[in-house]
Amino acid sequence: KDGNLFGRVKYEYENSDFPAFLTRKTTYEYSDIPDAIDLVEEFEPNDYGFVEKRTVAPGTDAERVTELVYDKRGNLLSSKDPDGNLTETFYHV
Repeated sequence: KDGNLFGRVKYEYENSDFPAFLTRKTTYEYSDIPDAIDLVEEFEPNDYGFVEKRTVAPGTDAERVTELVYDKRGNLLSSKDPDGNLTETFYHV
């Protein structure tokens, strides 16, 4: 964005069922404004610890949600992007 570098990224892991699961990622832009937030992403796990929901800019007018569905082995079966477009994945063994 305008040639600016990102200053730092904060990773949060706040899920007691899956302690290594990333629940929130906050990217702070390198700028003259202290702690200016450039991007926030939140992640929700399914019952097996895979990302089921990714929300960009949560709680804002720019909020964008992507939903993901996996099988029990962790293979991605489908994803629905923020515009409602569904992409299905098939595996041939």
